[in-house]
Amino acid sequence: MGGPESQGIAKAAEDGDLILLEQYLSDPAQSVDEQCGRDGETALQRAICRSEVACVKRLVKAGADLNLGRLRDGETAAQMMKGEHVRAVHC
Repeated sequence: MGGPESQGIAKAAEDGDLILLEQYLSDPAQSVDEQCGRDGETALQRAICRSEVACVKRLVKAGADLNLGRLRDGETAAQMMKGEHVRAVHC
């Protein structure tokens, strides 16, 4: 599971901070699919949970894996984007 840097990319994504997200994505040592936190969520999954559409689009463009399941329940970003995703229930 990821360290402080992965928490940073995930935090930038969930906060909708595109400028900071771009900084993380420009770092070749940073994995766009790093799982972090106790649930093992990726930056993409956190952006989806917070309805940060611009961040979701940027992460997908950067090659984020839509089929990587989070550790808590195995739910993937692709599953999260299908239908209505309610933060209070799923995240």
